[in-house]
Amino acid sequence: MTTKYILEGKSPKPVDDILEWGKWFETADRYVEFTKMWLDVKVSTVFLGLDHSFDRGAPILFETMIFGGKQDQYQERYHTWEEAEVGHRQACMLSEGNFFEFLYTLLQVAFGPKRRLK
Repeated sequence: MTTKYILEGKSPKPVDDILEWGKWFETADRYVEFTKMWLDVKVSTVFLGLDHSFDRGAPILFETMIFGGKQDQYQERYHTWEEAEVGHRQACMLSEGNFFEFLYTLLQVAFGPKRRLK
């Protein structure tokens, strides 16, 4: 099983050839999102290019980190581009200290949108 991946659009593609992977990795824009919050706080979400699941389930290929502030070095990892986008927004909210909005978004992701009973 390969541990190396490249992106085709927003979709990870497994690659066995180390030269192909390295060539892609040298020039690729791996940012999913990057946000400068306030003062020196930054939130970065990137495609890692290497599977960080260590053969324990689906490949973990994306990572969000907060640099600076009270949440400095906060880190989460994800399987898909879409999960990484949601995680980036959550990390931005967390870095702002808006815990309740962060929790609300987390619950929406975990349990889906609120359904109305008829």
